[in-house]
Amino acid sequence: MALYSAGAGGNYILDATNFLEFLPTSHAWLVTFMAVWWAVGYTITGLLAWAFMSNFSCDPNGDSCSRADNMGWRYLHFTCGALVLVLALARLVIVKMVQTPRWLISQNRDAEVLAVLDGIAIPAGRAHRLTLQQLQSLGVVLHTEKSVWSAFRIKMHIKGLFETRGLAWSMAVILANWFVIGMVSPLYSVFLPFYLASRGADVGDNSNYTTWRDYAINQIVGILGPLIAAALVESRFLGRRGTLAIGAATTMLLQFGYTQIKTPAQNLGVSAAISAAS
Repeated sequence: MALYSAGAGGNYILDATNFLEFLPTSHAWLVTFMAVWWAVGYTITGLLAWAFMSNFSCDPNGDSCSRADNMGWRYLHFTCGALVLVLALARLVIVKMVQTPRWLISQNRDAEVLAVLDGIAIPAGRAHRLTLQQLQSLGVVLHTEKSVWSAFRIKMHIKGLFETRGLAWSMAVILANWFVIGMVSPLYSVFLPFYLASRGADVGDNSNYTTWRDYAINQIVGILGPLIAAALVESRFLGRRGTLAIGAATTMLLQFGYTQIKTPAQNLGVSAAISAAS
């Protein structure tokens, strides 16, 4: 689990980075919209879990559980793992991903930048005016000859995040934001339902069917979040800051509201709303 979680975590951020580095500024909103595909992936997993875990799992209230009676989670891993493997191979063989122009520029590989841009523009019937002479006339990126693991380059990367007062403040807020998300996510998904149940809240019958049905519904509703955000980030009066503020405030209010649930319907409804808002 540690190994595949590390692989998924690395892929998670690199997908968005590669996508952003290929996009023109006018289409940067697509990075927000791309999150819809993560929600689609969660939905597919939720539906598969609903099918497998409901029909091929031990009774959570039972006394014994043999391997033959508990194949649901294994079937889920086999299916999702096979799907990921097929898509990973497709990305290498069919899509044939190349290095991003921005990364190549950062490595002083200017000729390769032009080759990548030509590979995008020519099949699309478009043209660009950038020349190798123009790139080279801008100079070179310093210290690329040093190892990426060298203390100097690591120091420069970190220093670059705090070069100005505004940038430092922005970076500190982003780090704090992710820190809080990291605390709230496991608290909400693991601890809080058990805590509420111990205090008399009826969060459902705790059967495999109900648990994974609710999970699948949550993920389906979660598809709405990226769609709404992608539209709002391009709105004239909200933009990225306004959309982020509204999303954070809505999620906060729903998280507080979740502590007051008393019935299975409230549990499912508020949980689904949190999935959409966050």
